[in-house]
Amino acid sequence: RIEPIGEAWSEEAVDKFEEWTHVAQWKKLSAKLNGYSVREKTRAKREGSPVPGVDLFEINNEKDVDIAEELVKAGLAIFKKTDIPVNSRTTSISNLSIASSS
Repeated sequence: RIEPIGEAWSEEAVDKFEEWTHVAQWKKLSAKLNGYSVREKTRAKREGSPVPGVDLFEINNEKDVDIAEELVKAGLAIFKKTDIPVNSRTTSISNLSIASSS
């Protein structure tokens, strides 16, 4: 759904992502499948396989925060077009909510 501005993620973008997703702090996030994109050609075993994209949300009592939108608002990322749209429903598993296709 988003991509870096330029060729790679900036150190500032990575730092903000880690801060907003509470890396290594074991806090709950919600994830929703938003579609698939085509894997770029690499030497990986699954070359050409679709790669799932997820939207991550920080859960709080007032309003869930869309991490991708926050990165874009901060000028650290841009939105991209998804290649294969998906209709999904949210299923909760353990401490993580994951959207799955119907």
